[in-house]
Amino acid sequence: MRYMLVPLVFAVSFSSFAFAETQQEQAAQFISSWVAQVQGTVPGPPQNPELPPIKCGTPAFLAAANFKHFHPDIILDVKIERPDLPDTFGTEHFLIHYTTTGNSAVFEPNTDSLSGIPRHITRVADVLEHVWDVEIDSMGYQTPLHDFGHGGDDRYDVYIRNLVVGYYGQTTADTIVGFRATSYIEIENDFQEISNVYYHLYPIEAVKVTMAHEFFHAIQFSYDASEIDRPNPDNHALDSYWWYEASSTWMET
Repeated sequence: MRYMLVPLVFAVSFSSFAFAETQQEQAAQFISSWVAQVQGTVPGPPQNPELPPIKCGTPAFLAAANFKHFHPDIILDVKIERPDLPDTFGTEHFLIHYTTTGNSAVFEPNTDSLSGIPRHITRVADVLEHVWDVEIDSMGYQTPLHDFGHGGDDRYDVYIRNLVVGYYGQTTADTIVGFRATSYIEIENDFQEISNVYYHLYPIEAVKVTMAHEFFHAIQFSYDASEIDRPNPDNHALDSYWWYEASSTWMET
């Protein structure tokens, strides 16, 4: 099942920020509200039952990273930081961060593989390496930028945690390097709140489509994380993110 390309509709608009003094300040307030909705710290608009969930939170975080890069003098009213999760499991190319307790506990946390790691985590690890093999080794795209050791080392960081209902995953541009960016991925921990009943029973199937999609965002950022805003860094129109989402959705096939 693919991520569906649906219009991004939010409960905020530029017109609601008429009190802001400049266009840049209006954009800052809009982006801050957008990110806060994806994070779940403020309520978003009601979900239209006739439309599929948005699923991908990446555009909001990409808008925030670009805005901070182009307008360092204007502070966004939102806090974006990597999740703090106690456990890790590493593969050749990835470092998976997770927990077996609390609201972000992985699916069936007490079901161990032979290695003593939750079976869901070892399955996620297999999916990640398969995605790398297809998108990097077979298709020839360049690898994501090293993240200067953030998250533990230079392997690509994937955080498994409870996301806002309706979101499967999101890729956050971490550090802007020229027009490129380091990044990390967050994916839903167990997919139990997702309306697709099949994913309730077999969340690894949701992981497959999510990681194919989100990892291509990481690849995109290794080429150009600001193409959406060229040549005008003040252009934060929602439809400018279409290319990122369309090509990542193509990766799910």
